[in-house]
Amino acid sequence: MGLHKADCHLEYARLYLAMDKKEDAKKMIHKMGYHRRDVDVEEIEEKLL
Repeated sequence: MGLHKADCHLEYARLYLAMDKKEDAKKMIHKMGYHRRDVDVEEIEEKLL
């Protein structure tokens, strides 16, 4: 179940970015705490800058 939760957190972060809610996106990224999708996390974090 943890893998699915990590995927959901990443998609929520992308959704928050699309809604211009960067602080919420940052919270989702840090809440995830999982490294299988580090490339996706890096992509989203670049957009937060």
